[in-house]
Amino acid sequence: ISGNRIRLVTLAPETGNAVEFIRQAVASGVTVSIGHTGATPEQVTAAIDAGATLSTHLGNGSHGMIRRHPNYIWEQLGDKRLFACIITDGHHLPASVIRSVVRAKSTLHTIITCDSAGLAGCPPGRYQIESGEVEILPEGKIVVAANPQYLAGSAQLTDACVAYSIRAAGLSLHDAWNMASRNTARALKIEEHRLARGSRADLVLFDWTDPADDIHVRATVAAGELRYGNL
Repeated sequence: ISGNRIRLVTLAPETGNAVEFIRQAVASGVTVSIGHTGATPEQVTAAIDAGATLSTHLGNGSHGMIRRHPNYIWEQLGDKRLFACIITDGHHLPASVIRSVVRAKSTLHTIITCDSAGLAGCPPGRYQIESGEVEILPEGKIVVAANPQYLAGSAQLTDACVAYSIRAAGLSLHDAWNMASRNTARALKIEEHRLARGSRADLVLFDWTDPADDIHVRATVAAGELRYGNL
């Protein structure tokens, strides 16, 4: 029905007919990810056996308190068949968790995402959105204004998440950048863009000096066209 335009579906394995749905989706070329779930270990394993290959926002979208072990985080972290997608904005996960995920999954099977909200990049202050009032704090954290203990997405963009992951997990720029780009392509089974003839020209020109520094984007090129900045 979609004309093969759906690339990724995130679901909770405990929902009805999840295994049958996963099998059909994977057979149609869709990547299925486990996320925002309260599944039992058995349900997690059943989803992976059916073809799920990714964890969405591992460590987030979870209960505030869960059984220490077994639980749905350990089950996903310990299964080598899953890529782990984590939000490395400096607020969603402690640095120790980022390090643990990377060491468990390796830099080849960890994906960095920003989970940016529509207000990402805006200055600190209170904002009214469709779902209610949120606040961007001076440190760049975005929270529900009425309940500041709850995150309301991320106010950071991907460049900030790559830079923070370098600091938090002791990564090289090469590995961190691939975790935000090439690993995603591998997980979705689409083209890995390279600096090579015939590859799609999606490029970023940026300044970066050392792990303590932020990434300063100077220009972006998408499909060979300049979309931002100057070359």
